[in-house]
Amino acid sequence: MLQQRFYAYHQQEEDLISCSLNMVELYDKIIQHDASFAACRDAALKGRFAESVKDEGLRRELRRLNIESPALKFFELRDRAVHWLGRLVADKKSAINQEVQSASLEAGDSTSDLLEVIKRQEAMIEKQQQQIDSILSKSGNTSNKYRKPLQCWTCGSTNHINRNCPQRRMENPRGRDNTLNE
Repeated sequence: MLQQRFYAYHQQEEDLISCSLNMVELYDKIIQHDASFAACRDAALKGRFAESVKDEGLRRELRRLNIESPALKFFELRDRAVHWLGRLVADKKSAINQEVQSASLEAGDSTSDLLEVIKRQEAMIEKQQQQIDSILSKSGNTSNKYRKPLQCWTCGSTNHINRNCPQRRMENPRGRDNTLNE
């Protein structure tokens, strides 16, 4: 039952140090019941610790460290994880601080800068609309200039096409063209 708890253990809302200490405590209880588990204590703790952490990036890093440095002790591995996670959190905090600072700087000059940006955008939109109108007027003129009007093949009229020709209907009252069957 202790083994099941150990291998099912996952980091919850606790920090990495508390998580590692809880795992050590569980494994030491296992050793108290069966001393044969003492030989693989470090390897079992390292492997399980790598699988039990919440952060996926840290989990990958711990797996990599376990493979690349098999002689690394469990507590050294844990200390590297804490350092790596601390550096990651510090990087995230500094990125957030930079965003907040840039947003506050922009907010200070926002009134005059905002009006200037709006004016530039309005000018760009007006220029783009002129380009669109120019393209549409050119494309509309060229397509109508070179396109022949539709013409009926039976009577030559431009008011309708062949399938709607009234002369054709008069010749064949049922609306079928028997010339195809001959």
